[in-house]
Amino acid sequence: MSSAHPDAPTLVGEALWRVDADDRFVFVSAAGAALLGHTPGELLGRPWREYYPGASTSTIARVLHEARRAREPLSVEAHSVTLGRWLEVNVYPDGEGFLVHLRDTHERKLADVRAGRLQAVTEALAAALTLPEVVEVVLEAATPASDAEAGAVMLLTEDGRFLDLIGQQGYPSATTSALTRVPVEANTPLTHALRAEDALFLSGKQFAAQYPHLPRPEDLSQDALLVVLPLMVGGETLGAWQLTFLPENSPGDTERGFIETLARMSALALARARLYAGLERAVEKRTLKLQELNSEMRAYADAVSRDLAPSLRRIRDFADVLSRRLLPHLGQGEARFFEHIQTEGERMSRLIEELGTFVMSGQDLVPYGNVPLSQIVTEVRTDLAPLLRQRSVIWKVLQLPTVRGNAQLLRQAFAALLSNALKYTRTRQEALIEVGARREDDGWLVWVRDNGVGLKAGPPSDLFHVFSSGPICTPVTSALFPPEQSPEGHTGGLGLANVRRIVARHGGRVWAEGAPDKGATFYFSLPDQPSPRDD
Repeated sequence: MSSAHPDAPTLVGEALWRVDADDRFVFVSAAGAALLGHTPGELLGRPWREYYPGASTSTIARVLHEARRAREPLSVEAHSVTLGRWLEVNVYPDGEGFLVHLRDTHERKLADVRAGRLQAVTEALAAALTLPEVVEVVLEAATPASDAEAGAVMLLTEDGRFLDLIGQQGYPSATTSALTRVPVEANTPLTHALRAEDALFLSGKQFAAQYPHLPRPEDLSQDALLVVLPLMVGGETLGAWQLTFLPENSPGDTERGFIETLARMSALALARARLYAGLERAVEKRTLKLQELNSEMRAYADAVSRDLAPSLRRIRDFADVLSRRLLPHLGQGEARFFEHIQTEGERMSRLIEELGTFVMSGQDLVPYGNVPLSQIVTEVRTDLAPLLRQRSVIWKVLQLPTVRGNAQLLRQAFAALLSNALKYTRTRQEALIEVGARREDDGWLVWVRDNGVGLKAGPPSDLFHVFSSGPICTPVTSALFPPEQSPEGHTGGLGLANVRRIVARHGGRVWAEGAPDKGATFYFSLPDQPSPRDD
């Protein structure tokens, strides 16, 4: 910094002291004298230390001493305990003494402090989601930030008839009792502020005069200040925030505006917490309801599957016995009826098995292990061999990985996809079915491709819905094209719905691609670490 200092006359409107080598005032501006509580005439020729209590240990004394020793200008901002204000002290030494230029930075410094406190409270409120968390921030962060000695948060009851104390800090037990369940119709500072929808500032003396029917709180001295701030959002009153200030910390106009800002922020956080609590309750209620419905559905499906299987097995057995006994005596038309009974019995058996898989795929706990997909595909092809019935089918099974999963569920998924491929290639002279897989970033992509009748134009997502509408027997057939080429004319089915749920239980997803009369490809992903996802 330059050793040159500004001319005294140009700064006469500011706080200036000119001190000689003997530390005596030789010039004092009106503002400089006012800082010491005197006039310039009373100070000229007098040692400055006589008029500055605690001068030997003050910030100004240390700066003057250092500037004189270094013979260089110095500048520092510090809080003067003697004056009770923040000052910027600039000292310009010369051979005859030094010039002291004082700038009052108290309001700017307080504004910086308030801004820092406001930021800290804002961040704390933003992180608070629940009502107890918000109240804790208001009491432990916003209340100290306002310089209040004590604080309390009251909220309106649901019926709007009372103010309930939610939390307090710094109040004696008598005051706490007086703040518990205050009727809104009562004549108190709290209810007055709520009805006026405006902040209320009362000294202890004013409290005694305006509310003679109330005992003055023991923490509210004659000169202390009671502040009540309504907590409002969008015209709706949530409650009130009460603060008590010691006389030396009573807020001025600027501080009052800061406190009201804190109240508005606290009200917004409380409103958000209340909304969050309502959403949590609604989600919890819906979750419980869904859990009940899912449990009922699973129990019903399990019971149906368990009860139908024996009955259906007996029907098929009886039909088989009758067929063997009567077939030699029946004509060709009558014999075909027994074939239909057996075919429909097999279809119903598959549906019951798929229903059991559907139930299992929705269970919360499914054991996972290492599953070799090539072995699963081989087993499924063996199971499906009776469906070929003199058909020409070319299987193209590429190299398949071993994955983490549930073997029983993955077997059912491949059974549904491969039987689906066989069914919709019946119109082809030579059916081609390909099974393959390739490595993705965090798992495997698996596909089953066929050269069958293809998919309808449009989104194929409906393929995987339970009992999707359509003229064909499995969900996929509602989107297969053309319907007149479909192998059967039944409706309903669970096969591809099972695939969707099974893959979802493994944390993957399933989709299909294809075009009319161009075949179809069904894809599903299997992450390295199975993690059930919503399906």
